[in-house]
Amino acid sequence: MTTCPSLVRFASPSGEARYSLGHPLLDRYLEFVAGRARPITLRAVAFDLKIFFTGVEKDPTEVVVAEIFDFLAYQRGDRTVVRLADGESGLSDGRGGSAGFAVSWAGQGRQSTLAPGG
Repeated sequence: MTTCPSLVRFASPSGEARYSLGHPLLDRYLEFVAGRARPITLRAVAFDLKIFFTGVEKDPTEVVVAEIFDFLAYQRGDRTVVRLADGESGLSDGRGGSAGFAVSWAGQGRQSTLAPGG
């Protein structure tokens, strides 16, 4: 794609949310996903496709598998889990219970603190 894909949300004749990126191949894929997945999954797939094709700046027929795997690896990032109590890896606090832990998102510069049961 020579221009950034434009993600458009619209309602199907039955009133369900549908998405279009303005490329026939991608739009057919989104219709395929819409018939097999929940609405939240469809929205996530549409958004991921928009982000991918904005970054790769290629027509969908020119994309190679390695570019898709690189994108997936970048999205996943480094999700190292560290106990707040002692800074060691893992979720157990060594006393048979779960300690609060922090999830570091590498490259994002953010930390999210999660408490047990919350």
